[in-house]
Amino acid sequence: MKVKGAPGPAVTAYGRYLLILLAVVSLFNSMDRFVLSVLIEPIRLELGLSDTQMGLLSGLAFSLFFATFGIPLARLADRGHRVRLLATTVALWSLMTAVSGAAQNFIQMFLARAGVGVGEAGCMPASHSLLGDHYPPERRAFALGVFQGGGGVGTMLGLILAGLIAESLGWRWTFMLIGLPGLLVAWIVLKTLKEPRQQHDAARVASGQALWPTIHTLLGRRTYRQILLAFVFTVAGLYGLIQWLPTFLIRSHGLSIGQVGLWYGPTFGLGIIIGTFAGAAAAPRWIAKDRRWELWWPAIAYALSVPLFLWMFMASDVMLVFALLFIATFIGTTGQGPLMASIQSVAGADLRGMAISIVLAAGVVGQITGPFLAGFFSDYWQPRFGQDSLRYAMTIPMALLAWGVVHLYLGSRSIEADRMD
Repeated sequence: MKVKGAPGPAVTAYGRYLLILLAVVSLFNSMDRFVLSVLIEPIRLELGLSDTQMGLLSGLAFSLFFATFGIPLARLADRGHRVRLLATTVALWSLMTAVSGAAQNFIQMFLARAGVGVGEAGCMPASHSLLGDHYPPERRAFALGVFQGGGGVGTMLGLILAGLIAESLGWRWTFMLIGLPGLLVAWIVLKTLKEPRQQHDAARVASGQALWPTIHTLLGRRTYRQILLAFVFTVAGLYGLIQWLPTFLIRSHGLSIGQVGLWYGPTFGLGIIIGTFAGAAAAPRWIAKDRRWELWWPAIAYALSVPLFLWMFMASDVMLVFALLFIATFIGTTGQGPLMASIQSVAGADLRGMAISIVLAAGVVGQITGPFLAGFFSDYWQPRFGQDSLRYAMTIPMALLAWGVVHLYLGSRSIEADRMD
């Protein structure tokens, strides 16, 4: 069966099931990760926290532990049983999301979000590695685009549900009701997915390079280094946007938390979903002609989205804000599949899990920096701009997003020489 818009040989029925289930895993991954963004204001008010502290909760608390555990879990994904790893980490982050609802102070919330970070650190390496076994190079942008699209659905559902549940039951029940269903997903992963790697394959990988020589091998490839830098800056921009936009809508446009969920969730979520799937369908045709499109495509997409996001923050009409949000998000996320495919292209079969984990660990610098800088400058400019201080603080993450475009372009100049498949 051919999938429309995706060139190359057809995959097996199990391969298609694998992709669907991993897209569901990605859905819960994003939903549990970003639910906090809608709840920043009620949590801040109840626990008596500052914007800077909320920036640390939405950035550092998750990202520090995501990065710390990412590389060892990626090593395990490259050497061990990926299905068991994935099921365990899904269960962990789901449980810790639910536990977030019991936090009574900054420290407790920080530890709960740290637990979410530890769990989610194992998702990408195991999922990307499994997909790489079932999809050939010319179809990986499609498969990884669908996987990322599942995350877009999760982001949309998380934002909508967080707003609706928080308005009626409060932010504590929101964490619990969104986190616990992930335990069922973890069980389904464990019971229905197969580990295609044979024992002799695992032994071959395990007897290969040690950790630091492996990292040195990857960092020795110019394209890979540029992708790492691109992730740092683009993630800083995007996380600053995602974590603070709901609060911006509440403060600068007077929306309630329920209205944020109903308007922001579908607008942002549909932009991600449609953009990701559009990129997954269209990009493989261009990549088949020239592999440099794996990095050209996201570079162009982000470059076009930056001015639209800046216009959005300065707009006074809330409907214009949502229109610009959808257009900018749609354009920017068309590059997600190609960008993820580029990592596998320069990694090789035995280093897929490690390659994506190192990239995500580098992106953690951005996850910490983007939300923190937005919160810091919002506090700093509050005496001058009042409720609108966040509007101007958001220009900082957008500048970082633009910087990332430069590194994507530089990486495209060497990707042909660094390809490993």
